[in-house]
Amino acid sequence: MKHTLSIIVLVLLLVGFAFPDSVIAGDHVTITILYDNTIFNKATTADWGFSCLIEGFDILANAAALGLSTKSANLVVVSHDHSDHTGGLSAALGSASTATAFICNSFSTLTERTIKLTGATVVRDSAPAHLLPGVQTTGEVSGAVNEQSLIISADSGLVVIMGCSHPGVTNILQRVQQLMNRKIYLVLGGFHWLDYTDLQVNGLIKEMKDMGIRKCGATHCTGDAAIALLRKAFGSDFVEMGVGRVITLSSSFVDVKQENRTHSITPQAYCLDQNYPNPFNPSTTIEYAIPLQSQVMVKIVDLLGREVATLVNQKKDAGTYSLQWDASTMPSGIYFCSLTAGPFQKTKRMILLK
Repeated sequence: MKHTLSIIVLVLLLVGFAFPDSVIAGDHVTITILYDNTIFNKATTADWGFSCLIEGFDILANAAALGLSTKSANLVVVSHDHSDHTGGLSAALGSASTATAFICNSFSTLTERTIKLTGATVVRDSAPAHLLPGVQTTGEVSGAVNEQSLIISADSGLVVIMGCSHPGVTNILQRVQQLMNRKIYLVLGGFHWLDYTDLQVNGLIKEMKDMGIRKCGATHCTGDAAIALLRKAFGSDFVEMGVGRVITLSSSFVDVKQENRTHSITPQAYCLDQNYPNPFNPSTTIEYAIPLQSQVMVKIVDLLGREVATLVNQKKDAGTYSLQWDASTMPSGIYFCSLTAGPFQKTKRMILLK
C-alpha cells in the first residue's frame, strides 16, 4: 500500500511509497517542493513559506500546475503552529479528508479544530511518532518556537526535512542523531538564518560538517546570504530549492538527482528569473519566459554599464528558456542581466565571486 505523507511547514506534503523494511528499499522517493519563496518551475508561483510532497504537491494552484493532487494525502505532519505553515491546511486537505494529522502539544486548539473540520483525524503528542517503517518525526524540539521535523531512513543515511528550524538547526540534528544513532545524509528545509551574520552562519555550517552532513538544501527563512554561504560550503552537494523542484532520492541515496517536473503550460506573462546559483563561480543559469513570439535580447553589463556579453538576440517562440553564462574570463564583481522582449524589459543583479 502506498502512503501520502505530508510534513507541513507552510504545507509540506510528502508522498511515500510502500516501505517494506525499516529503511526505504526498492523504490525511489521523490520530493516535490510545492510552496517556497522562490520558483523553479515557471508554471508555479512563490510566496513566503515552505511545503513539499513526498512522492511528490502550492497549495493548490501549484499542485494543479505540476499535475499533483493533495486530496489523497493520508498522513500529514505539521512542523509548527505559525499561520504561514498552517494556513493552507484546509484548502490542501479539502472538506472530506481521511488523513491523519500529527501536531505537537504546543499547537493551539484553534489549529487543531481547523484541521478536524476537514474531516482529518488529529494526533496531538510531543513524543516522536512512527508514521511508517523508516519514516518518523523527531517529536517536539523546544526552542523560540517549538517544532517537529521529519526523518526518512535509508541505507546510506538519514534524510531530515525541517520547517523553519526555530529550535536551531544543529539542535534538531542532534535530536535526530540521539533518536536514530545513524549518520545524516541530507537536510532540507528552512534554517531560520535570516538575521545571522556570516560569522554565525559559517560557524553553524562547520557544526553541520562536523556532524557528517553530506548534502543540504536550504530555503524559505534561511535567507539569501546564508544560502550563498551554504552553496559555497557544500558545492555540488548543495541541493537547489524552489517551487516545482523535484528531488529524486534513490533507494541507496548514493545520488540526489534534481529534475524539473515536466509541464507544457505556455507562460502567461513575460518573466526574467533570478539567476542561480547567485553568487556564482564561474557559470550561472539564467531562465526567462515569454508568452508570445517576440524579438528577444538577453545581455550582460558590468557595474559601469559596459556590455560584456550578448546571450540572445533573435526572435523566439512563446515558451520558457534556460541559458548558461560562463564568466570564467571575467573578474569578480557585480553584473546585471537584462531581458528585452516585445514591450517587456527587466534586469536582475548577479554576483560573480572568484
